[in-house]
Order: sequence, then C-alpha cells, then structure tokens
Amino acid sequence: MIKAGDIIECEIEKLVHEGKGLSRIDNFVIFVKNAVPKDIVKVKISKVNKHYGEASVIKILKESPYRKKPECHLFNACGACHLQYIDYDYLLKCKKNIVEETLSMPVRDVIKSPEVIKYRCKTQYPVSETKNSKRIVAGYYREKSHKITNIKYCTAQSDIVNDIIDYIRANWKLGAYVEKTRKGLLRHIIIKQSSSTNEILVILVLNSDKKTETKDFFKLLTENFNDIKGCLVNYNSKNTNRILGDKTELVLGQDYYTEILENKTYKIGAESFFQVNPKCAVNIFNEVKKNIEPDSTVLDCYGGVGAIGVWVSDLASCVTLIEENENAIQFAEENYKNNGVKNYKIIKGDVKKELSGEYDYAIIDPPRKGCDKEFLEKLVQTSKNIIYVSCNPSTLKRDIDILRNYDFEVQYVQPIDMFPYTYHIECVCILKKI
Repeated sequence: MIKAGDIIECEIEKLVHEGKGLSRIDNFVIFVKNAVPKDIVKVKISKVNKHYGEASVIKILKESPYRKKPECHLFNACGACHLQYIDYDYLLKCKKNIVEETLSMPVRDVIKSPEVIKYRCKTQYPVSETKNSKRIVAGYYREKSHKITNIKYCTAQSDIVNDIIDYIRANWKLGAYVEKTRKGLLRHIIIKQSSSTNEILVILVLNSDKKTETKDFFKLLTENFNDIKGCLVNYNSKNTNRILGDKTELVLGQDYYTEILENKTYKIGAESFFQVNPKCAVNIFNEVKKNIEPDSTVLDCYGGVGAIGVWVSDLASCVTLIEENENAIQFAEENYKNNGVKNYKIIKGDVKKELSGEYDYAIIDPPRKGCDKEFLEKLVQTSKNIIYVSCNPSTLKRDIDILRNYDFEVQYVQPIDMFPYTYHIECVCILKKI
C-alpha cells in the first residue's frame, strides 16, 4: 500500500492535465510533477487518496529521449513556463492526446506557434519589496504560491520588455506593495507590446485611491525607451486577486497601441483584451474564417475590440458584435472603421440578455470558465453553425455536451498552441446543427 513519504521507482507513461506525468504502480495512478513520458524516475510520494497519488521527482534514473534542457535558468523557480524540459514537437503530440482524452474524440494535429520564445506581447508582473533592504522585486509567482520570483530575464517576452521592467525595478522610489501588510504603493507592472510595430504601453497598478504623481518618473522612462507610446496608472487598493482596479488614468502619450496582423490593423487599449501571442492568433482567426461561407451573417459574441469580427468581415454580409465593456466597444468601433468595414453592427450589453435574431454563424470566444447553460440555451436558437474558440478543453467538453442536447454535432476540433512550453492549449471547435 503506497503512502505519503514513500520513495519508489516508476516509468512515466504519458502527460496529462496540468502537464503532470502519469505512472501506475500495481494499477494505482500516480501523478508526477516535472516528469516526461518514457522517463524512469525515483519519486517521493507527497499525497495519497483513494483514487490516485501525487509525487515529485527526486532522481532521474533514465532520461526520456524527449527530455531537454530548459531555455530559462529560472525554470524551477518560476510558475509560468511549466514544460520547458520537453521537446517542443513531442509536447504538441502530448497536448493533442490530452485534448482527445478530455473531449473523448479524435482531434486534428496541433498547429504550432510561429515562435516558441519571445512570443508574449503582454506581461503582468506582481511587485513587492524585500523586508529589510526595501529592494523592489518583480516577476511571476512561484507555482501555487504568492511568493514572487524576481525575474531579470524572461525568455517568453522581448528583450526590451525585460529591460523596461529592470529599469522600473531599479529606479522606482515610491515603494512597493507587501501582500501581508497590504501596504506599499506599486502593486503590478503591466506592459503591452505590438508584435508588428513594437509600440509599447506601460501601466503601473498602484495600491491607492488617490491621484499619485508619476509624470516625472514616466518622462525618464520614455526618454530611455523610445518605443513606449503611452504611460498609464491604474488604481487598485482593494484586497483582491484582481489585477486592475476600476480607474485608469493616462499620464503620458496615448492610451492605445497598434497591432498589424496580415492586412488588418487594430488599435488596442490599456485595458482591452487581445491575444497574448498575436502571431499565433492569426492561426485561430484563419481557422475561424475558413469555416464561414461567403455572404453569411455572423454573430460575434464576447466580441471585445473586434479582433475576430474584423478578420471575417470581408467574407460576411454582416457582422454583429455583442460586448458589454464600454472601453472595448470604443476600440471595436474604431477598428471596424479603420479597416474600412461598413457591414457591421455593435450591440452593447450582456450577451445573455442581448442575444436574439437569426444568424448563419455564431462565434463564441469565452473566458476559461466557458459558457453558462443559460447562454448556450439561447445561442442554439440564433444559429445553426457555432464556431467555439476555447482556451480550456475541460469547459469545452462540458459545453459540447450541452450543445449536443440541442442536436449540435462536432464537425472537427483544431488545437492551436498559443502558449508554448506550458500545459495550456487553445481549440477551435466547429459545431453544426444536424
């Protein structure tokens, strides 16, 4: 009987949810962190329950042929890039298998990211300070903790973003937030960068409700980095895990940056959602577009700044975007106009309340939690074709099961690797009413 604290040898069969390796000892499943399929390892059992155990590697007895050296020297201390120790092409096969097992159906081969390092165009670092020296630290949290790894160089983002964060860390003199005491000013550094124009926005999240003088600091920052086009402050003094507060103030420059993907141009605001890996987002947009017949009516739910709606607009007879965020709607309006799109309509409001009419295609791109049942029950009344862009196979599976109750069948699922060397995977799922 395996128990916590035991040290055992095992061989890793495959990769499963959250990138853990799966092994079996006498048909008892053990999930092993930092393991690669075909590794033979010595592990220490950390947790055991009725159905499975959890373990961590203490020694690799025989390396898998798919194991490689991580790109980042902070790999073990940072909770961001979970799987840098696995060969990239093999990892795509593992991700495909995870999606197939989650959805209980065959899926297409994963479309790889055009870039596997320096692909991130949005960075959100929590910030704190050391207890005695008051030295600023900024970086990602360690896995499953709120302890910050002070990251001087991240392989997932551009060199200039690393340099900007390092400058802020070295030159910010107004103190940083300490979660335990809830005191200190600088709470998060957010940097958004265009993959095409290199334009950059810098947003500092401050633990305050009152206007704070930051203009002189931002002037110095922009003098050192010419690609910074806008500097903003967001105020968030609430005891919450939310990064942004309700108020954002433009301090210097402009409140947007410009992204150009193929022949489409997007203005994206400081608070606007846009894909973190824009070059890979093109793969998603094109996968959506190739499933839309010419001269069709298209409903773009959770439309945001109009990223997908603009992309398919030259094929559709009309695109209707539904979005409740006022800031996103303003940018969506500009993006449609700047791309010469005239066949569009924007509806402001909660998509569940505003959903009505009939469309040839409905595009949905919900957050990780997926769609709620009430929304899907309304959606099936509006369209006979649903294109579901998912960032979470588990909630996609749940929502597919709901849609099947209304006679929708999956035509195919196309996984796309938006986040290289992590366990995350995007999917474009094409559903049609039978």
